[in-house]
Amino acid sequence: MGKAVLVAGLGFGDEGKGSITDFIVRQTGSTLVCRYNGGAQASHAVVEDGRDHRFSQFGSGTFAGARTFLSRFMLFNPIALVPEARHLIEIGVPDPYKLLTIEEGAMLTTPFHVAANRIREMARDRRHHGSCGMGIGETVAYAWAHRDAIPFAQDLKEPAKLHEKCALLAQRLKTELASLYDPTRPEMQGEWDVLDDFEGTMSILQPYAERVAKHVAIVGPEWLDDELMKDQTVVFEGAQGVLLDENYGFHPHTTWSTTTYEWAERLVRRVKGVETKRVGVLRPYMTRHGAGPFVTEDPSIPVPEGEHNTAGRWQESFRMGHFDAVMARYALDVCGGVDELALTCIDHLPNGGSGIKAAWEYFGPDSRHSRLPVNELDPGWMPGPELDEHLAKQEKLGKQLKAMKPVFDETSGLHAFIDRVSAELKTPVKILSYGPTASLKVAK
Repeated sequence: MGKAVLVAGLGFGDEGKGSITDFIVRQTGSTLVCRYNGGAQASHAVVEDGRDHRFSQFGSGTFAGARTFLSRFMLFNPIALVPEARHLIEIGVPDPYKLLTIEEGAMLTTPFHVAANRIREMARDRRHHGSCGMGIGETVAYAWAHRDAIPFAQDLKEPAKLHEKCALLAQRLKTELASLYDPTRPEMQGEWDVLDDFEGTMSILQPYAERVAKHVAIVGPEWLDDELMKDQTVVFEGAQGVLLDENYGFHPHTTWSTTTYEWAERLVRRVKGVETKRVGVLRPYMTRHGAGPFVTEDPSIPVPEGEHNTAGRWQESFRMGHFDAVMARYALDVCGGVDELALTCIDHLPNGGSGIKAAWEYFGPDSRHSRLPVNELDPGWMPGPELDEHLAKQEKLGKQLKAMKPVFDETSGLHAFIDRVSAELKTPVKILSYGPTASLKVAK
């Protein structure tokens, strides 16, 4: 029977999940990476053998020779896949399409979803929720509202069916967004044209859909079951971070995806006897893109990030802060704990980590807090009053965080900091990353 290693970020994203996935694939000899959440907005950096790629839909074990399985919990964008495959070919991956398998029940993100996402975010003006501008939330929202007409990966093999579903999708989105559309705003006009010129947009989407249908295997859920039954290790690569989770993040500054291990475990539970290990990924400092609470934020933190983490049109500013044990404990609490931690970006610490500033507690209006409350949600939730009430609690929690102040102290020396992280989070740190390549990582 096989083994499953589940990788998730315990921050607001950008923890180094891709690099850690690549390392685990090499360490275990895994031949398969399963993407179990998120969509084409992922940007998982892997640097190896002089090659540098931001993995979006292909798994981050590709350089190590691992195949990729996109599960039904992954949102698949055929237009975004093609340029990613082209870049992989350019840097020496011979035929990336042969390494990819997609579950037929994976929902499609189309140009119509992307345009709707951008129109909605532009209409919020200064009240941005935070977005990658990639249509992820729109894909999920449409699926909840119109379960009878969701475009799926399996529809790529039936052009007429895909055309019919997309026509209905475009019309429904136009009707829904008509009150937000402002024709005097040129940037909004371009997105509206995507919805309004349906046939023109389909003429762009269709060739990408045909290429994927021709070159990529589209299979049922039993395909992964068979792989898990083999005597091998399957690495489950998560996207984004637990603190952005759709249910347990700080609404509305969240993603429309379950970023805990829940969906990975649903996939694994279909097969009895699979040995499972959870790996949680953290940095020795905190980062997040865009709006939302960030208690330990410090714009002056002297940490280099490189060109891939900068302010963006949709994500807006890239923010940095000191290590936050309260947030890390919260992430562990909402995802049910992990078996081990991976600590990345150690090489970014100034002075070799000789003095690492961190918050182990918060000071609120009248007391100290080492933990945040977890507002439980029934795992069988559906859109409706119960979910609305839960998200209102999460939004209130986010607002309360703005009144919290970090209680900082400084740990002298990297190894002392690592030991303290293990003790405070009651979880062993087993992987240390001193740089982007696998050779600069250590398994303790």
